[in-house]
Order: sequence, then structure tokens, then C-alpha cells
Amino acid sequence: MSSKFQKKRLVIAVSAAISCSASVMAQEAITEEKNVEESIEVIEVRGMRNSIESAQSLKRHSDTVMDAITASDIGALPDVSVTEALQRLPGVTIERFASSSDPKHFADEGTGVLVRGLDRVRSEINSRDSFSANPNGGLSYEDFPAELLGAVEVYKNQTADRISGGIAGTVNLVTRKPFDSDEQMVAVGVQANYGDYRDETTPSFSALFSDNWDTGAGKFGVLVAASQSEFKTRGDGFGLGNVHSRGPADTFSYDAWGTPSPGIIAGQYSNPCIPEAADWRNCANNGFEDTVQYSAEDAAAYTPQYEAEELEGQPEGETWYAPASYTMTSAENDRKRQGITASLQWQSTDERITATLEHISSEASLEYKEYVIASGDRGFLSYAPNGIQWFDGFDDTDESHPLTVDSNGYLTSGVGRGTSPELPLQFRSRYNYNESTIDDTSLNIVFTPTDLLTVAVDYQHIESEQIVHNNSLTSRINGNQVSEHAPFFMDLRGDNPTIEYLNSNTSTPPDVEANTDPILRLASGMQQEEHNEATSDSFKLDVEYKLAGAFTAIKAGLYYSEKELTVRDTDYEGWQALGTPWNAQASYNASPQVVPDLYDRISFADHYNGNTLIG
Repeated sequence: MSSKFQKKRLVIAVSAAISCSASVMAQEAITEEKNVEESIEVIEVRGMRNSIESAQSLKRHSDTVMDAITASDIGALPDVSVTEALQRLPGVTIERFASSSDPKHFADEGTGVLVRGLDRVRSEINSRDSFSANPNGGLSYEDFPAELLGAVEVYKNQTADRISGGIAGTVNLVTRKPFDSDEQMVAVGVQANYGDYRDETTPSFSALFSDNWDTGAGKFGVLVAASQSEFKTRGDGFGLGNVHSRGPADTFSYDAWGTPSPGIIAGQYSNPCIPEAADWRNCANNGFEDTVQYSAEDAAAYTPQYEAEELEGQPEGETWYAPASYTMTSAENDRKRQGITASLQWQSTDERITATLEHISSEASLEYKEYVIASGDRGFLSYAPNGIQWFDGFDDTDESHPLTVDSNGYLTSGVGRGTSPELPLQFRSRYNYNESTIDDTSLNIVFTPTDLLTVAVDYQHIESEQIVHNNSLTSRINGNQVSEHAPFFMDLRGDNPTIEYLNSNTSTPPDVEANTDPILRLASGMQQEEHNEATSDSFKLDVEYKLAGAFTAIKAGLYYSEKELTVRDTDYEGWQALGTPWNAQASYNASPQVVPDLYDRISFADHYNGNTLIG
């Protein structure tokens, strides 16, 4: 809405009202009033009505189910990216993880877009196919500067005139054009984002110039827009692994070394021995002549009453539930975006031909450092449900660390100790740098030879590149040492979950004798490099002939696209085991006692503003 409120008219109205009640007005007062009128400025008030009407117009004239947000909406909403603005639309949700398949890594901004809960969403720019050097070839909406857009359209159904691929829907990013406005436009924007966890403020700048002219050769228009932004955040996370029902086990399976696991597991034995073994594990020598090796059929037929062993103090006949692992994360993210769009338009004097030449360039990078404390995080393993055993107090005299459950039997506090040699306590450090560039050049010509016939020709060329550096190191306390050196008290009864480590060896492991197993050691490292390149050339021809009657138009089209995507990814080839746990000397050589320069002391004291880690 654009309404003009003029003070001089208000003054005249007030004067007229006064003249109705008074019979005489001095000529000097009228003269003075006229002088004041000429010096008073106009106050212009702008609202959201025009923005709402623009979005409504897009939806009203669409031939399918769609929603839209305009540039004014994007600028008015408290969102920092196109992705987050999209979540304001009905039926559209966004992901909050760095990857759909990796829910343990939270994202500072929204990532993938889901339409009606489905992720097969096609992405377009100005109704053209979008393409990038991502391994899946799709467009990362969070990499595209929102300041360059004029509108974002979401089509929730597929129509015959739309390019296939949008099974869940299609998201179309529409950039600004010179002919969007008949007036000259000059705009400059400055914003700032403040991250309270990092106590840093980062700026964002944008500028736009647009103008058009009527000449004897037709109407010409030019638009140039640019933006640059930084966004620094820190995200802290606290997660619990799978929650399992706890109760007394009725059957155990034993591996080749006699380690028991509740239930029946294919390939393991019914007793802690191996039939016909030539060593001490021989069943006959141990008095277990009836031992059998369980088959896959035995495992499939067995249904345990409980998923894991009972807890200390658990009453008979009650079912309790407890988590099998936990994770604490802290990640600092530095995101940068810069983009430029330039558009030239020409329209013939008879308005029969309109040509648009446009170039879009976008460069975005995300650099993050992540630190993770994680207990056994492989929940698919058969022994994972018993990965943590929970106790009432650190010892028999401890009353300050109770084991408690709620009315439904879910554990709310207790002292946890790792129980499995295969489930260590891990300390992971990760550095990731991801840079993406996209250059999109297009030419569109619309020819209307008659009032009923429209022909549109479109060509698009895209070049894109993506570079990824991903390095990580993992140190660990071995699973058979966790119970002694890393016991903890977890409390879920308050507003925030808290954890307190009950042995200083967790954070400050003491020295050990040379060439013996250390408490902490480097376990593995990985270097991943990725360099992807993509090019695309697309041609489209659309013809429309309008009709009168029940059928409004006949449309036909031709689309041709040639794409090339080269993915160079080392993936897990760079992974390497370091201090192997079965070699005491190798573990010792990978400990902070021997190679202190390979370790950094990372403090979690400020995790979640100091409300999570206690002590």
C-alpha cells in the first residue's frame, strides 16, 4: 500500500470546520496559513498491501496449486536466506540438519526444502532448469542471495507445460527485471546479524539500480543488483541415542570370546564356548555339551520381552526405558555469500517483441569447525541397547546422583557407565570448507505476432564449480576403559539436560608406563577432498494460441538440455586408523603423553551458555 498523507490538506479541512462555527476569520490569519501550506512537506506511508496483492495475483492467475512470496515479503521477514523464507508458505517445510542422512549435524540455517513432506523438489531460476556442481546437480537454496530475488514461487502440482522432475513440487526463484517498474529505482540495504553464542556482529550489504527508457527504437531497460553478506554462528547440541526397554533377560547369546549379549543372535552360541574348538573354548571341556550355534531362523523367531538388561533398583514386573548413548556437539559456522545479477531488456515500439538478456553470478562458502563428545553411536549393533548401564549413585555412599524415572518408566537421571568394549567414548574434531560458484547466462525472446498467438524462445548456459575440504580426527577412550575413567551423571529433570563427569581422567588423562595402553589415544583420521565441475546448455521453445470458449488455449513446447557433471571425490579413501587398540605400543605412541602437539584442549564449559556441562 502506498498512501500519501498531506498536511496542507488537513490544515484546509480543519480551517473549514472552524469556519462553520465562527462567523468571522481575519484576513491576516488566512494569508499566514497559505504561507505555512507551501512549506509543509509530504509524509508518505508504505505498507504491505502491495506485496500481498502481488503474491495473491501470482496465485490467482496460476493454472495450478501454488504459493508465492515477493521481494517485500523476503525483506520483511526475520529470515536470513531464501530457504528459511520458504517455510512461511503453507505445505512447505525445511530441514534443520546439514544433511538429510546425518541428523547429528545441525545447520545454522535451513537446508533442504520439503513440499507436503516430500523431498523430490525441482528447483528453477526464472522458470529455467537450475543446475550446479553439487553431486546431485541440484541447487542449494541457502547459497543463493535473497536480495537478488523479486519473488519465489512454489508449485505444488505438476502440469503438462512444466518440465518433469518436480514429483513433490517445484520451487522457482524469480530475479528482478528492468520492466518490473516504469520508474527509476535506486536501493541500498544494510543489515546486521548478531550471534549471542559467539558475541559477534556480521554485516550484509545490497544495492540495486534499475531504469528504462522509451526511444524511437523501442523501450530499453537495464538493471544491476549486487549483494554481499556474512553470517557467523555457533550451534550447540545435546542428543540421546535410541531409548530401549529395560528388564531381566530371558536368553543370552555368546560370541567367539564368550562375551554375552541379550537375546538370540545369528552366528553366536547358546553358551560361552565353541563346540569342537581345539582350545580352551571347547564346550565339552567347560561342561556345556548341549551348546548350539544359533541360525538366522532362530534369531528371526525369537522375540525378546525387553530390549536390554534391567536397571539397578528396577521393581519386578515394571518396564523401564533408558537411552543407550549420548552426544554433545559444538560447531562454529562462518558463512559468506556474494552475488550479482545484470539484466537488459528491450521491447519493440509495437510491443510485439520483448527480449531479455540476463546474467546471474553467485558465490557462497561455508566454513565450520565442529567438536563432538559421543558415546557409542552405532545404534544398529546388537549390543548397543546395553551400551550404558545406569546406577543409583557413583558408589554406595553417594546420595547426590540418584537414579530416577518418571511415571511412564523413562529414565530422568542416573549414573551411567559404559559396558561394551566395542563402544568407546569418542572426541571428534572436524574442519570443513565448502565453496560453490554458479554463473548463469540466459536469453529470452517473446514474440506476439497476433493478439492470440505467442511464441517464446529461451536459451540458458550454466557453469558451476564446487570445492570441499573436509578433515577430521577422532580420539577415544577405549570401551573397556570407559566404565572406570569416564563415568558420568546425567540429569534430564530440569529445563536443560545436564551431564557431569565423575572422574577427572575423562578430561585430564594421567600418564601411563611406556608402551602400555593409554587412557586417551588418537583412533582415526580422515582427509576428504572434493572438486566438482558442471556445465549446462538448455534450449526451450513455447507456443501458445488463445481460444474462446470452454478451452482457453492450446500450448505446445520443445525442450532440449545437455548437461555435464564431473564429480571428483576422495570419499572415505583418506580414512586411516591411527593408534590401533589391539597394539599397546601403537596406542601409546598416539597418546597425548607422547604427541601432545596433536591435541588441543577444547572447553565445553560454555556449552549452551554453561547450562549443560556441570563441573
